[in-house]
Amino acid sequence: MEVDRRQFLKGMALTGLAGAFLNPPRFAMADTDRRSARQTLALVNGAAEHSAFVHGIHAANPAGLTVRGAGLGLDFLRRLKDMLESGQASWVIGLVDDASGTLIVELARAAGARLQWLAQHAVDAGQSRHRVLGGALAHSCAVQLGEQLNACGENFNLSEQRVDGRAPLRLAAGSRAGNRNGGWAATLGFVLAAPGAVAPRFGTALPPLTGHFVSFSIET
Repeated sequence: MEVDRRQFLKGMALTGLAGAFLNPPRFAMADTDRRSARQTLALVNGAAEHSAFVHGIHAANPAGLTVRGAGLGLDFLRRLKDMLESGQASWVIGLVDDASGTLIVELARAAGARLQWLAQHAVDAGQSRHRVLGGALAHSCAVQLGEQLNACGENFNLSEQRVDGRAPLRLAAGSRAGNRNGGWAATLGFVLAAPGAVAPRFGTALPPLTGHFVSFSIET
């Protein structure tokens, strides 16, 4: 990809994702029975592609869910757009970089898809920050994510903005040594792949995941 196009897409990411949080796509409660019959897809790229997030997805063992790499290429974006606009029931979850996350969310918005979960994650060696936007279903996922971060001894800040009018959730811990493990990513993969299920307590041996990411759960 040419440098100018990279800068253009990066600019779209910063602007578009901010817009997604200020003017979020519509959220709706999922129907578990209907989801089981849908075309299901998990998207990852970059550091997330080899992270504990994928471990968590496999631990959830969702029926028929395929894990694929996401990207900024036109072929990938065209295939995803066709899937979202095909009229066929589909369910897409993922953890990707900011630029890919923004384009995926924008495609979902244009297709009239429903977002059950949308979050930004900023993780470095000393602290992680998680900003969640979602409805009632996303609330239980955010709570489980916060519990995992706390159990791992991480320094973290997690905030959840509710779209159903209920009080926002805020969880935080600081001034700890921090294990800097991948347990939070495994928990995130599990709860997105198996919403409503209780995630197991993932161990501290999972590889750490650092960087900036967007996670989502999209249904058509």
